[in-house]
Amino acid sequence: MKPIPGTLQEGGAAFQSTHWTLVLRARQSDPTETAREALSDFCEAYWPPLYTFLRLRGHASPEAQDLV
Repeated sequence: MKPIPGTLQEGGAAFQSTHWTLVLRARQSDPTETAREALSDFCEAYWPPLYTFLRLRGHASPEAQDLV
């Protein structure tokens, strides 16, 4: 069965190790393309586990999506 994006079926409950170089690039005060890409990568990596965490705590899917 193919997982449904944005649901608990999709998985992603495990947090990855924090890549601090990515965090530092994302927080640059100058909004360079590198900083935007780093922020995008950071959000892509952390969205699934944060969403799963909220869903497992009883938040409905739309609410969990809004919170993340």
